[in-house]
Amino acid sequence: ERRVRPVAADSGVYWAQKPRTAAAGASGGAAGARGAFVVVRRVRSDSRGRQRITPAPAPTSLAMDGPAYMKRKVKYGSIDVDLEANSLVVNYEVEAAVLGGHGEVMKNDTKAFKKIIKLKQLNEHSNIPLLAEDVVDKCDLIHEDSLPLVERLLYELQRYQVDEGSRADSQRRIEKEARRKKKEERRARAEAKEREEAAAKEKVEVASMDNIDTYMEMMYEDDINAKVKATALILQLARNVGNLEPLIQNESLLGALSRTLKEEYKKNMDLTINIMHIFFSFSTFSQMHPVLVNFRIGDMCMRVLDLEKKRYTMRIANLEVLTKLAEAQASGNKEEEDRIRTAATEAEDEEEAAGGAGGGDDAATRAGDAAVLSCRILLVSDVHAAVKRVAALAAWCRAHVPGASTPDAGGPSWREGDGARGVAGVGSGQPFLSCVLASGDLADMPEAEQTVLESVGSGEGDAAAVVAGLEDILCRVVYVPGNHDPVSMCDLESPPQLTSHSTSAHNRAVRIAPGLSVVGFGGSVPAYQDGKQRWLGFPYTEDHMRAGLGALLRPSAAVSEAEAAAAAAASKAQSASGDATAGGGDASEADVFASEGVSLSGPTATLPHAPPGDDIILMTHCGPQDVATTMDGVKDPAKPISSGSRALREALLEPDMQARVVCNVHGHTHNAAGQAWLGGVRVINPGSLRYGANFGLLSLRRRDERSRWRVVACEFHSLP
Repeated sequence: ERRVRPVAADSGVYWAQKPRTAAAGASGGAAGARGAFVVVRRVRSDSRGRQRITPAPAPTSLAMDGPAYMKRKVKYGSIDVDLEANSLVVNYEVEAAVLGGHGEVMKNDTKAFKKIIKLKQLNEHSNIPLLAEDVVDKCDLIHEDSLPLVERLLYELQRYQVDEGSRADSQRRIEKEARRKKKEERRARAEAKEREEAAAKEKVEVASMDNIDTYMEMMYEDDINAKVKATALILQLARNVGNLEPLIQNESLLGALSRTLKEEYKKNMDLTINIMHIFFSFSTFSQMHPVLVNFRIGDMCMRVLDLEKKRYTMRIANLEVLTKLAEAQASGNKEEEDRIRTAATEAEDEEEAAGGAGGGDDAATRAGDAAVLSCRILLVSDVHAAVKRVAALAAWCRAHVPGASTPDAGGPSWREGDGARGVAGVGSGQPFLSCVLASGDLADMPEAEQTVLESVGSGEGDAAAVVAGLEDILCRVVYVPGNHDPVSMCDLESPPQLTSHSTSAHNRAVRIAPGLSVVGFGGSVPAYQDGKQRWLGFPYTEDHMRAGLGALLRPSAAVSEAEAAAAAAASKAQSASGDATAGGGDASEADVFASEGVSLSGPTATLPHAPPGDDIILMTHCGPQDVATTMDGVKDPAKPISSGSRALREALLEPDMQARVVCNVHGHTHNAAGQAWLGGVRVINPGSLRYGANFGLLSLRRRDERSRWRVVACEFHSLP
């Protein structure tokens, strides 16, 4: 029989005594009498229910001959702390002994081990006693008598964490202070430079009574800066009491000052303040009061005050509207946003109506002008040389858009908006078509050929064919180049004239109606997706775009009266030569528009900048960055392609552009047709005519020559 006894409880390991064998008996000895003992392992029963006992593998490190079993003992060791790893290190030893049949130690071995206890929950607010008890309870290798030691080590770890945090905070404070000092140094240098520039400006010319005629001549110049300088020099003289009598006796000077104040008080505040200070110096002496009354200076001062009061009220109202709009946009309340815009539009209409009913001298000066004007503009973009699509668009416009040309004759373009003459067609209720705006990519040139001389002519021919097709709709087409047009169309100084009835608005202004100019800048900037560049811009970068727009969208006062008058005269001559083809406009209406620099047929004269006081339709090829009309998310909505310009966005958000720009019309992003808002500016993308058969119709209206043009409708269509 075999005797089987367990080596350790529930270990599954047993040692057994083999029966005495003949060989063992022959050799004799105690081992032979008792039989050989071996360490065995019991396994599961087999399929017949029989239990099998198999020898257990001998330990490799303690292999020995003869019968044996093993005894294991764990000895507690020291406990250390790892400050960098935020953990406790428990050292212990394992002693293994091989015992003989009678329990004697035949061989033993001892090995040292470490256990790392991570303390992720330890922080400056931890309860150390509770945490120490938890560590001792959960770790069998730490004796309960070591609880005070564990607490002490945990306190040491906690203090180290607090000190490290303090050192990190101190380093951050040092870096922040260094950045602050560097910023202050830059500000100090900038202020010093400003003081130097101010000191240079303060070295102004000293006025002299001998040069009074020169100062008067400067007041008749077209340059507004020359007028400001002249009035500043005269003000120097007026502050000297000894000069008042000869100045007040100079009727030509008083007439020039009163005329300049009457004509320019709405345009330049510095000029207005200088002239009013001069008259204030005169008013100090009662003997000069009759002269001031004779030139109606008091009436002009009241007009200036009334204008500034209205401007202040308008600024406050606009600020309140913009604040409410920002709050509605931040909360995502689309209904509230639409309600605020509608209320603002209605308030503007009421104000314009009240201003138009005021009468007085201003009403008299406006007698004979068109009091209410409306216009309708066809918007196309990204044609990509699809001449057949242009022909289909022309057929659609002749059937659905009042004022579109027939194939054989040019159609009417402008009408007054009062009553029967303001509508076209039978019961259409729509103003006549006024202009066609094409916002780039007329041709479809590969990038490699856009700057090749042999290919540029072919590209211009493709673009001219598209423009000629648009002229079948209306013989007044204004366009800007896109990133697939030849590089010659992006010439900032003299872009090519594609056809006889079209005008390039690239880097210039085109006046299309009284008080309304199209200011254009073509080309595109690089597009990005998920922070990575998808394609290059042509022919510009963001820096080029920023520089071009900055020079183009300068303040209205930068355009001289001479420039505006020259454009008006040129356009009037063009209108006179084109009366035979204009069709439908009476002489008085043509005179009104020609006097404003607008031709009723053919190309309109261009200006380097929009005339002072004109509202602006900004036409670009690529739109502003981070608006819905420049984000293409058709292929990957989670990572849309952003093809807008950051420089254009910054320009449109400037306060003066928010006040002057009626809307920004662009193309470039084929799959984002529609409209969005950037502050108070409407951004419109008609979509691609070639790749989506998309186009748009824009309707604008204003009540009189004092009111702003505004968008009353924007329609988006697709060809069947």
